[in-house]
Amino acid sequence: MNDPAIKIYRVKPDPALDPTSPQRASTEYHAPTLDDYERISLAEALDTDLRFAELIMDVTFFCSFRCSYCEVRSKERTGLDWEQVLVPLKAMSLTGIRAAALTGGEPGIYRHTPRILQDLRDLHIETIVFTNGYWAKSQRRLDAITRAKPLGFLISYKAFNEADYKELTGVALPTRVMKQALENFSGAAARGEFEEFRIDHVLTSLSADKLSELMWLADLPSPPKICMAMVEPHNLSTIDIYPDPGVLVKSFEKLFPALDERGITYVFESVPLCLLGERWRQSLDVRRVTDHRPRIYIRPHPDGDQILIHSGYQRLIQYGYLEECDSCAKRGQCAGVHKRVMKYYRKGVLVPFED
Repeated sequence: MNDPAIKIYRVKPDPALDPTSPQRASTEYHAPTLDDYERISLAEALDTDLRFAELIMDVTFFCSFRCSYCEVRSKERTGLDWEQVLVPLKAMSLTGIRAAALTGGEPGIYRHTPRILQDLRDLHIETIVFTNGYWAKSQRRLDAITRAKPLGFLISYKAFNEADYKELTGVALPTRVMKQALENFSGAAARGEFEEFRIDHVLTSLSADKLSELMWLADLPSPPKICMAMVEPHNLSTIDIYPDPGVLVKSFEKLFPALDERGITYVFESVPLCLLGERWRQSLDVRRVTDHRPRIYIRPHPDGDQILIHSGYQRLIQYGYLEECDSCAKRGQCAGVHKRVMKYYRKGVLVPFED
């Protein structure tokens, strides 16, 4: 018989699982699995210093997209047993948790998302919704979520035309539909319905030479911040969508001055610092490589929803360094290169920083 109770886990004290350790680069490719955690009680969880913890919640694994690079996708429309999750979460919130990210799956089409957002707000937890955003083509659906007062939205803007959307997500999303959704988000931001409006563009082989297409965002009523995040190939069959680093550098050289001229704020994630040149300080990873801040990850599970606690930015375990990185003055601040795609970094692509 399945045990319906919430299960709480904490990452085991294994140096190989420390994403901020310099030794992480020499380990084999390894993203933490449940085997790397030990089950603990709620009392033990509350003994953990969670004052600066970041709460990350997969409210559902259901998603209308089937992104080729995503490993958390499902056709099942189930989600968190929120009434059960809320009990330990209320206790944890008393330790000082103030920031959360709602993700999935796709939280924008999950019917309980407004209730979850409101409950988190009642606990004084400010929440960002991570979403593919297309559902906001319906102003009524967007209004239903903004009424619950999220801090903002991070919208994954995956491609710039219908064919590329089809190849990446399995959905032939017309360009006008995604533009309408982003215009609706921008209008709501301009009206002050939420504070944070950020576009997260996933850098892939399909978009590496089309980054100038991001510039139309500067004409929105409330232009978003832009994050350019390197795609992470979770399995070997998706490696071909990794962008050619040389093509990226050429696109960056044209894009950055244009964004600067329009006053658009932009940052990066999972991009080697030397590909960014003088913009390396705009990488989110610069602070993550030494970040031991606790993370609380909550996800649905048929045998009882799970709460997993770890510290540090665990995704960095998947990154390492190439020979060229040994002499780089920024090595201690750079996440490095995803271990599965090191073959893309031909000699001369990485240009180490000098002291």
